[in-house]
Amino acid sequence: MALAATYTRPGDPAEVIEVVEVDDPTEVSQGQVLIRVVAFPIHRGDLQAIAGVDPAGRVLRAVIEATRVVEAVAPGVAGLQKGQRVSVFAQTGGWSQWATAEAQFVVPVPDVVSDKVGAQMLVNPITVLMLRREAEKHFSTGYDGVVINNAAGGSVGRLFTAVCQHHHIATISVVHSAKGADRLQQRFPNVPVASTDNDARVL
Repeated sequence: MALAATYTRPGDPAEVIEVVEVDDPTEVSQGQVLIRVVAFPIHRGDLQAIAGVDPAGRVLRAVIEATRVVEAVAPGVAGLQKGQRVSVFAQTGGWSQWATAEAQFVVPVPDVVSDKVGAQMLVNPITVLMLRREAEKHFSTGYDGVVINNAAGGSVGRLFTAVCQHHHIATISVVHSAKGADRLQQRFPNVPVASTDNDARVL
């Protein structure tokens, strides 16, 4: 038996998520791999999905990504092998010790990338790409204006700042603490930082 975090009804994640025992997957179908979960992030979008239902009234399952280790590969799957570290996106039921996944959504994780980073290396860059495209389309930003990054201290926010610098889009970082502002100032010395714990503090 394996442990999994799951839910059977929508609501406050702190109230509806529970850890249960589930059967270990024993077989992989054509085009799939069996994977053992090593690390996974919990995204805000995952928690928002738990609070919702689809038009048919069914509970929406969170879409999860994770760093995993391949334990079995179905015949016909190329480019993946047992023992390989991988990351998986668009994987329902990822909050589990074991899972099966479609090989087409499995991406190898290089040895130089940690499990923690590998678990975030798919959805975060996709999110940043979407944000950058929106910034470039907006009449007041594009390549000539300024973007207020009000979540600059998080992993997506930091990546967004780096991408904007690469594409010559000016940003102002907004964080919740002076400590966070100092960290960002050290990482991005040319990007202004505002800390909301002090209205007058802009670095």
